[in-house]
Amino acid sequence: MKLKDFHTREAANEGIKIPLFAPDGKETEEYIIVRGFDSDEFQKKKLEIDRVQAVTDDLSKRIDNHRKLIASLVMDWSFEDECSPDAVEQWLNDAPQVQSVIENIVSDRQLFFSLRQASLSSGSESRQSSTKSRKTQSRRTGKSTSQS
Repeated sequence: MKLKDFHTREAANEGIKIPLFAPDGKETEEYIIVRGFDSDEFQKKKLEIDRVQAVTDDLSKRIDNHRKLIASLVMDWSFEDECSPDAVEQWLNDAPQVQSVIENIVSDRQLFFSLRQASLSSGSESRQSSTKSRKTQSRRTGKSTSQS
């Protein structure tokens, strides 16, 4: 084996496409694209939040900070709404079952290698489609859809 056979950062940064199920367990056409725990974005956000967590005893602030950390894993989604950090955080607050799914999936590093090939081909098409859909929606509403 080679050293690069153990590298996880690149796959974590590229992310994988995760299908979403309704709260009643029914399959939907919706999905999210998540990066892994080893991604650069997640590692930066983790350091930032660890600093804040070290000086707060406020449980509600700790919960909010953890949600922000998990939200940093979401790269894109299939919804018409813009996939901004604030929108993801609010969604995870209102749909905590999705936060649990994200945490469970990204903790399994193997998924970023086994699902990577399938999600990269369909994921890049879906990201383009999702971005195109948001741009079309933006033209209809006159709102800007800048990506972060």
